[in-house]
Amino acid sequence: MEPRSIFQRGVATWVLVVGLMVTTGMVAGGALLVAAERLVLRKIDHLLQEVHRVALTGDVATQLNLSGSDEFARLGAAFNTMLASLQQAGALQRDHQNRLLDAAERDHLTGLHNRRWYERVAQEWFGHAAEHGTPLALLALDVDRFKDVNDQHGHSGGDEVLRQAAKCLLDAVPEGASVARVGGDEFAILLPGHDTAAAKAYLDLLLDRVRRGALAGQTPPVTLSGGIAVYPDHAGTLAELELCADRALYQARAMGRDRMTLYGPEVAAG
Repeated sequence: MEPRSIFQRGVATWVLVVGLMVTTGMVAGGALLVAAERLVLRKIDHLLQEVHRVALTGDVATQLNLSGSDEFARLGAAFNTMLASLQQAGALQRDHQNRLLDAAERDHLTGLHNRRWYERVAQEWFGHAAEHGTPLALLALDVDRFKDVNDQHGHSGGDEVLRQAAKCLLDAVPEGASVARVGGDEFAILLPGHDTAAAKAYLDLLLDRVRRGALAGQTPPVTLSGGIAVYPDHAGTLAELELCADRALYQARAMGRDRMTLYGPEVAAG
């Protein structure tokens, strides 16, 4: 075979080999490109799903997991930093809202809960008692002859009596119960879980503490009167319970004040 012919065949073979190598490289490169594109699309889709989830639910507590050190991992880290900032801002906002709510439901003179708080919580506690068949006692109180206190000592003296009365009541509230100032010299104590016997025992304890407390040191001594009623023994609704407690309070006043009265047949009879 002539040298020229051998050379031409060599060149043709080399061209074929190079062509196969280029074709193989292009196929492999295309496959890698497709795989890389799919990986990128999966990461983008994952990131979009997380953004969509946060937008729909408002849940910023879950952190996005994008492993690696590429741009998407850095983007995920930035997204997590944003979520952490949003979570902290949300916590601060909730704390601020809770403080505003507490301020709106707090009596600034005595530091006790106010009527707004009482009306909301009384409904909640009564509903819980009715649903679970547990007793709920309500004690209505006021300061005896409070107008005379104001007339003799002025409003500043009256305010001090109210503060002392609030402290006295707060110190005598059992665990799980709560006291509120619902009017000028009017207070209410909610006693969940107290049946009639427990309510009567609490009245005796409270009256003893009031008589031995700071109010007794006033000149003249300041006293409290109170009336208590119990669900379900005395009432079937919250409005009825409040009415029964008020009627027991009126009875305590009519009997000379400085006493606590439990609602019963004699109170109902008037």
